[in-house]
Amino acid sequence: MIIFTAENLDPVSKYISAISDGINELNENHLGMIAETAKKDIDERFKTGGRGTWAPISKMTGKRKQSDKVLIDSGTMRNSVSDRLSYNSVEVFVPYGGRNRKQDVPATHQYGLRGMPKRRIIDASSEALLSSLDKIMMKIISEILDGVV
Repeated sequence: MIIFTAENLDPVSKYISAISDGINELNENHLGMIAETAKKDIDERFKTGGRGTWAPISKMTGKRKQSDKVLIDSGTMRNSVSDRLSYNSVEVFVPYGGRNRKQDVPATHQYGLRGMPKRRIIDASSEALLSSLDKIMMKIISEILDGVV
């Protein structure tokens, strides 16, 4: 057993500092991996109806669309999922505004509106997404520590 005390903590602090510095300086490749993971999670939500959480469409909407697929009409919104990388951050978003650009279709579904139920397109707390992000972060930390050893 190893017991860490103030006298022998220096080696541990070196690793902690390296991880902290490395996380604060994520590179474009790391951010790209995070963005792709989030985009895959959104795509999976479209494939599975929000992993089974999206309310079904109304009969009236089904008749108009001639389909019972939730949030999929032409596929434009699903295919518009985008990401934007900037220094040390990544944003994943759905910019599509629908036929009428004044209407924010993704936000309407994300948060619900006047009788329309919420259908979360982006769910940063989804277990599947968090599990995938955990794996990416472990890979990033491993890369950081490889440079310290």
